[in-house]
Amino acid sequence: MTASPGGSAPALELQRLDVPFGDAPGLRGLSLAVAHGEHVVIVGPSGSGKTSLLRAIAGLTSGCAGSVWVDGRSVTAEPPERRRVVYLHQTPVLFPHLSVFENVAFPLRVRGMSRGAANARVDEALAAVRLGDLAGRRPRTLSGGQAHRVALARAVVADPAVLLLDEPLTGLDPELRRDVRAGILEMAARARAAVVVVSHDLEEAGLLADRVAVLSDGGIGQIGTPRDVFARPATAAIARFLGIANWFRGQIRDEKVTCVFGEFCSPADDAAVGPVAIACGTDALRIDRASAVSGIVQSRHFGVDRATVTVRIGSTELSVRVDPRCVPEAGESVGVVADFARLLVYPAGPEGSDSPA
Repeated sequence: MTASPGGSAPALELQRLDVPFGDAPGLRGLSLAVAHGEHVVIVGPSGSGKTSLLRAIAGLTSGCAGSVWVDGRSVTAEPPERRRVVYLHQTPVLFPHLSVFENVAFPLRVRGMSRGAANARVDEALAAVRLGDLAGRRPRTLSGGQAHRVALARAVVADPAVLLLDEPLTGLDPELRRDVRAGILEMAARARAAVVVVSHDLEEAGLLADRVAVLSDGGIGQIGTPRDVFARPATAAIARFLGIANWFRGQIRDEKVTCVFGEFCSPADDAAVGPVAIACGTDALRIDRASAVSGIVQSRHFGVDRATVTVRIGSTELSVRVDPRCVPEAGESVGVVADFARLLVYPAGPEGSDSPA
């Protein structure tokens, strides 16, 4: 068991956890520690095992190997109700015959908490998710966002050491997403629970997470702060999953990388010799009339607050972010320069191909 920086046990620790996917190997040898009050968001391609991992932590999956520790206690052999882990499904399930207040109070009633103490806890939880004025309503009268927040209040009022949230913001419009996200952060802060969230939305992951863990090839391929993971994907496969837009070829020799934009120092400590794949986001490239590297604008793309152009340089098409007030026309010749510090270099080959496909 790993101690947290303060010397206490993590709220959640997984030690070499194996989670099968039916007859397939699934997740293998996965280890992870989450501190009290920490938010870890699990992302990864479809089928990588995100929901299966949450179910294994909650004790809802059979056939797992390895161990699960909660608050310094092994719960590997414990049933779900004895783990101090609450798993909140993607679709909130509320008791239709109970009011909002009674739904949130249910886990406290089951534990035998006194009515006065339970009522105070429920009032506090509903206030945190901004639903105090709906306490007497039945679930059928709630909007989707309201039902999510009731389920969240019920989950946190149970005082879990670990709160597992499976796609909690899916299907909500932007305003409701903001409300539910704020509710998650506020309630988790009050409970000081470790929060593990599964999300397919990388922007939401960046907003919710202290750390982001990327599932890849049967394990955690990378874990770190959102800034570190999004800026420096550890492998080409992770870079593709994160949606890095631009890929092109280069060569490495004597710790120098040469590509269409010039030469720069290799970011790798043990730089090899030979072909490499180079990747970068749209904001690592810019239009510059003085550049010796030029291409032809193929298309223009406009978003709410930004614009990009696709530029063909030789046989390679690259996406470049531009000032929305000054977007070159399709067919126009433009110079392009690269910010070498933001270029990502990966081994060439099946995973390091210059194509994102």
